[in-house]
Amino acid sequence: MSREYQNGDGFGYLLSFRRQGSTSWQTARVLGADTQYFVYSNESVRPYTPFEVKIRSYNRRGDGPESLTALVYSAEEEPRVAPTKVWAKGVSSSEMNVTWEPVQQDMNGILLGYEIRYWKVGDKEAAADRVRTAGLDTSARVTDLHPNTKYHVTVRAYNRAGTGPASPSANATTMKPPPQRPPGNISWTFLSSRLSVKWDPVVPLRNESAVTGYKMLYQNDLHPTATLHFTSKNRIEIAVPEDNGHALVQIRATGPGGDGTPAQVHIARNGGTSMMVENSAVRPAPRSGAVLSHSLAMLILMGCLEL
Repeated sequence: MSREYQNGDGFGYLLSFRRQGSTSWQTARVLGADTQYFVYSNESVRPYTPFEVKIRSYNRRGDGPESLTALVYSAEEEPRVAPTKVWAKGVSSSEMNVTWEPVQQDMNGILLGYEIRYWKVGDKEAAADRVRTAGLDTSARVTDLHPNTKYHVTVRAYNRAGTGPASPSANATTMKPPPQRPPGNISWTFLSSRLSVKWDPVVPLRNESAVTGYKMLYQNDLHPTATLHFTSKNRIEIAVPEDNGHALVQIRATGPGGDGTPAQVHIARNGGTSMMVENSAVRPAPRSGAVLSHSLAMLILMGCLEL
């Protein structure tokens, strides 16, 4: 309290406190107007025990008015119980999903979330990476993993005092990486308000994951927002505006390991058929009418082909 409210010498504070539910109050006198805290030590007090506390000031003339009663907790300790039924599975070449059964709120504090620890099989747990949930979710996706790698995984509950004991470990293996070869020999045909696109299938190497389909990203000059299409075959037909000038098309293989390297081409509505003869990974593509680079040959067939 500031000097103007002390009204005399011998100023201090009188604390009254009791465990919540108790009928008797304990008191303590704290000398000095600048004092702002009091520590009550008792080995029998359990972690995170609620106390009712009220304070009044005093000087040599007597005691002042009492404050409202506040609820104050003793310090927290780490959770005592570990999560159970931990399950982990690789969902791509760089990600895995982890789930677990939650722990019940114990008397040691307020549960804030869970900490997932993961490390490669063969490494020591001390080298584990960690990720925390931002709440009481019982699942998490772990990212930035190595492809085709087996990991140990444990889960711990945590509160403001720290982390609790580890769950039994689970194992998960990430997928093989997606194919690095982009789709090749891309050809396309405009048919009124439809666009038909074909390409050579991507054949994965032995150390790459299988191809289950293809993703095509389409963006024309009339609508800047790109649309994503999926097909399980090496061809696709989509509806397009009849008056669009040219469009950007990006095609990549996809599968359990994730998305592969894309091939990208610019196409123009010209009434005929065009074909990208060579493979091409994504690179800055020329505008319609510009000269193509030496690494990308395009064959434009206008009208009828005469054999």
